[in-house]
Amino acid sequence: MNLINRVRFAWNLVRRGINFVDSNGNRLSWADWSTKFIQTKHSPITETTYTAFANEFSKLDFYAYREYTDKDGKPQYDDLNKDRLNQLLGLRPNPLLTAHDFKFIMAYQYAKYGNAIAVINRDVNGNVFDYTPLDMANYEFGHGYQLDNGKILLKVRNKTSSKIELFVYDDLLFLRQNPNQIFQGDKSNNDNATDTLTRLYDTQLNVLLNEMMQSGEIRGIVEVGSSAVGGLNQALMGTNEKNSKQDEITERIKKANGGVLVLDAGEKWIDMKAPFRTLSVDEQNTLTKMIYSFKGINEKVVNGTANEDEMEIYFNKIIAPFAEQFTEEINYKSLTPTARTQGKKIDFRRNPFEYVSITKAIDCAYKGAMYATKNEMRKMLFKFGPLEGGDELLDNLNFTTKEGNKDE
Repeated sequence: MNLINRVRFAWNLVRRGINFVDSNGNRLSWADWSTKFIQTKHSPITETTYTAFANEFSKLDFYAYREYTDKDGKPQYDDLNKDRLNQLLGLRPNPLLTAHDFKFIMAYQYAKYGNAIAVINRDVNGNVFDYTPLDMANYEFGHGYQLDNGKILLKVRNKTSSKIELFVYDDLLFLRQNPNQIFQGDKSNNDNATDTLTRLYDTQLNVLLNEMMQSGEIRGIVEVGSSAVGGLNQALMGTNEKNSKQDEITERIKKANGGVLVLDAGEKWIDMKAPFRTLSVDEQNTLTKMIYSFKGINEKVVNGTANEDEMEIYFNKIIAPFAEQFTEEINYKSLTPTARTQGKKIDFRRNPFEYVSITKAIDCAYKGAMYATKNEMRKMLFKFGPLEGGDELLDNLNFTTKEGNKDE
């Protein structure tokens, strides 16, 4: 990175600033962020769906390569190991983030806010020199529009400054859960019933968690004073005395932690036939499962007990579509038309043995020896180093060419 590009990157950091936000997306000052406890308005349930999605996506390896035909018409492949894009995609998209961090942030923002954006910074020749993700909690999206010179701009409102900001669309990796946003902005999410129900159930679960932290459930009510004498005493008490008595009762309830209260004379215990609580255990489990289902996930994926088939379904249904969307966007925005014409591409790959047992993986490697070299298998299965002579593909004698099967 030359000096001009370094200065430009530093200026972008200063201009954007370092954001500290709570779990509800509210911006915090450094003092608030570092010293104050911010109580969340949400349960951890939805958070687990976002992090599970982001963790699985961040395992994918994105890489640039080139496919072309030589002068004899034979297909050729160049892995472009020294290409700048492979350094960005495989190591550090910018000096502050690892490749894993970048993929995690993009997937997390996409899952939580329905949008994910990374600013593409380019050098004087138009080549990408870093990707910088934005925090979607800070923005509201309006319409995109095209200028007379052909450039497309995206209009957003910065929630912190309340200012309208314009981004050049070609310099953004912009991923949307709802493609209609390109026409309607955030208005396209107004009638999203799934998000509405998710927020409702999540809020209910959070209320329950707060109750549990604050002694769980109320088993009864303490009534101060009897109907004959206590009422008169209450009437004669001043405001400060009433408040003091109420504080005393409240403190005793807290100390009891839902147990048996020792009542003074003149106080009455009123038993409640049904406990005062937000949700039953069965209702909690039902809402949790519904939230997971809304996000295309099941509890086994979150707690690590999903089997191979369940993880493959989750990958194919949830992770793969986002990976394809990400790949299409990063190809179009990162590669020049000339590079695409020359056969340069960006794609992703995953470890095919990630969800299977080591025994099954070794068996698959043995049967698939004609598709991967010994060194490739050693790297995928065991993270072992290469062996001399291990880069040659082995022929499977169970297969032969069509010409070899002709009747003599």
